[in-house]
Amino acid sequence: MRAAALLAMLLGLLAAGHAAADSGACAPDSGPPVLPADADAHARASALLEHAGGLRRRGALDAASAALDAAAPEVERCAAPGPGALLVLERGLVARARGDHASAARILERVEGPQAALAAVLALGSRVRSGPRAVDPARIAATRAGIEALASPRERAHARLRLAQALEQLASSGEEGQARVLLRAAAADLEQARIDAVAGGATALEARALAALSGLYARDAQPDAALRLARRSLFLARAADDPGAERAAQARLGSLARARSDRPAAIAALRAAVELLSVARPATADDAQRALELQHELVDLLLQSAARAGDPQATLREARDVLEALKADELRDYFADPCVAPRRQVAADAIAGAVVVYPVALPDRLELIVGRGGRLLRRSVPVGAARLEAEVHRLRRLLEKRTTREYVRPARQLHDWLVRPLGDVLAGGPVEALVFVPGGALRTVPLAALIDRETGAYLVEQYPLAVTPGIGLTEPRALPASGARVLAAGVSRAVGDFAPLPHVEPELAELARLWGARVLANDAFVISAFERAIRGARVDVVHVASHAEFRGARDGSFLLAWDGRLSIDRLAELIDATRHRDDPIELLALSACETAAGDERAALGLAGVAVRAGARSALATLWPVNDQVASELVGRFYAELARGASRARALQRAQIAILTRQSYRHPAYWAPFLLISSWL
Repeated sequence: MRAAALLAMLLGLLAAGHAAADSGACAPDSGPPVLPADADAHARASALLEHAGGLRRRGALDAASAALDAAAPEVERCAAPGPGALLVLERGLVARARGDHASAARILERVEGPQAALAAVLALGSRVRSGPRAVDPARIAATRAGIEALASPRERAHARLRLAQALEQLASSGEEGQARVLLRAAAADLEQARIDAVAGGATALEARALAALSGLYARDAQPDAALRLARRSLFLARAADDPGAERAAQARLGSLARARSDRPAAIAALRAAVELLSVARPATADDAQRALELQHELVDLLLQSAARAGDPQATLREARDVLEALKADELRDYFADPCVAPRRQVAADAIAGAVVVYPVALPDRLELIVGRGGRLLRRSVPVGAARLEAEVHRLRRLLEKRTTREYVRPARQLHDWLVRPLGDVLAGGPVEALVFVPGGALRTVPLAALIDRETGAYLVEQYPLAVTPGIGLTEPRALPASGARVLAAGVSRAVGDFAPLPHVEPELAELARLWGARVLANDAFVISAFERAIRGARVDVVHVASHAEFRGARDGSFLLAWDGRLSIDRLAELIDATRHRDDPIELLALSACETAAGDERAALGLAGVAVRAGARSALATLWPVNDQVASELVGRFYAELARGASRARALQRAQIAILTRQSYRHPAYWAPFLLISSWL
C-alpha cells in the first residue's frame, strides 16, 4: 500500500460519518486474510492492517489490537514507510475507539509522512476530549499549518471540518472570552472548508460545512442567517445525493424550528432526519451519539404534541415506534452488528395480559408511555433527567450494601416516579407481566426492588416483572412445560483468579432432576464441548452457572469455562446458528454473572444478550450474588417453569420465596436477577 493509498484510506476514516455505513451488510468477519505464499512483506503488512481496520470499525477492539500486533513484524520488514505510518494510525484509532483519548492523541501525533497532517486533526480532537487543558494555541496553529500544506482541496475540506468540530467542542468547555475566540476561529475554518469543497467539486462537503456554519450562527443569536445556511445545506446535500449530509441539514433545520417554537416544522424536519437513519447509518461514535440525540428530540416533540391532541393515539404510536428504532440502534452500536434488528413488529398494546412501560427521561420531565388493552397512554412526571439519574445511581449504590436499609428512600422515590403514575392502568385488570423498556441509567437497577410507600411492598411482590431492550426485538412465546431440552454447564471449582462456586453443582443437579438436563460440569465444561453440544441436538434452554462479566466495551464481556473465557460474541455466534431451526433457543440463563457497577453500556450489553444471541429471553444478574441464594433461587425458578408458570411469574415466585426469609430479605440477595425479553 503506497502513500497515496494510505492517504486515501485516512481520508475515508476522516469522512466516516460523511459516508454511510451499509445498514444491510450482515456478513460476518471472514477472519485474517489468506495470502499467496510468495506475497512480499509489503503485501502481507497491508492486508493485515486492512483486516485490523475492519475489526476496529466493527467494534472488535481486542481482536483489532491482536491483528495489529500480528502485522507489526511484517511492517518492520517493509522498506517503504507507508505501512509503518498506517500501523501507528490504527493503534491511535483503536485507542480512540476505547475512549482512551489521552493515549490516542499521543499515538496519532507520532504519525509521519503524507498523512501526518490529517492524523494531527484526529489527535487534536482526542486532546479536546481528554480535557481542555491538554490543548494549547500552538498545537492548534501547528495543526492548521499542516492542513494548509495539503495539496488536495478535498483533503483540506475534510480536515478543516474536523478541526472546526474540535474547536467548537473546546469552546464549550472554556471560559466565555476564550469561547468566543475559538468559535470565530471555527467559523473561519468552516468558511474555508466550504471554499475548498467548492474548489474540489465536493458538493456534499460543502453541504456539511454550511450545516456546521448554521449551527455557529444560531449559537451567535443570528437565526435568519442560520436558517438561510441550513436551507442551502439541505439543497446541496440533496443535489449530491448524500443521505448523511441531508440528515445533518434536516437536524439543523429542526433545531432552528424548535428554537422559534414552531413545533410542526421542527417535527417535520427531525422526522425526515430520523428517517434518513434507515438509509445511512452513522459510521462514527460521535455520529451515532448525535443520531440517538435526534431520536430523543423527536420523541420529546411528539410527546408534547400528544399532550395537546384530542386523540393522541397516532402521535403516541409514532413516538413509540421512534423509541423502538432507538433501542435497536443502541444495540447495533454496542454490538457493532448491523444484523441486530426487529424480529417482528409487536405493538406494546397488542400483547394480552402485559402492561408495557417506556420511561423517557427528558431534561425537564419524565414521560411514561404505557401500552395496555389496545391503547397507548402517556403520563408525565415533573422530574428532569438529571435528578432521575442521580436517584437511580444512588439506589444502585445502596442496594449492594447488605448491612443497611439506606436503599429504602430512593426505592420509594423511584416507585413514586415510575409506578405510582400508572395506578389506574394497573388497576384495569389482572397483570400477567409489568414489562419495562428502560434506557440509560434505568438499565442499571433492578426495578423489582422499588418500594410502594403506602403498602411497604416491593414491586416484585405486586407484579411479575420483565425488562426488554425493545418490544420489537422480543418475540414472546410460552416455554413448553414438558419436553424442553436443557443444556446446563458450570464451573464450581476455582479457575485462575476466579473463586470457587460450591453451590453450582447442586444447581446443575437440580436441573438434571427437573428437566433431564445434559450437564457439563467443571473439566467437562470446556469451550469445544460446549460448542458441540449447542450445535448438535435441539436445545431449548442453555443454562450457564459460572463467573461471567459484562463490560462497557463489548469485547471485554465473557463467560468463564474450565479452559478459558468464552466471549459474548462467540456465544452469540453459536446460538445465532440455531435461530434458523424450527425451534430456536428459548432461554439463555447466566447464573453468577455481573455487570460493571453502574455502567450503562455494560447494562445495555446485559439487556441485549438475548437479542444478540438469538435467544427469545435471558435470565441474568446485575451484580455478583450469594452462591447459595443463587442456587436456591434458580432451582425454584426452574421448578415453577416445570409446573407451567410463565417466565415472569416463575421468577417472581422464586424471588418472593427468597425475600420472605428474614436472613435474605435485603434486595441485594434476590433483586439483581433480571428476566430479559420474552416473559411468557
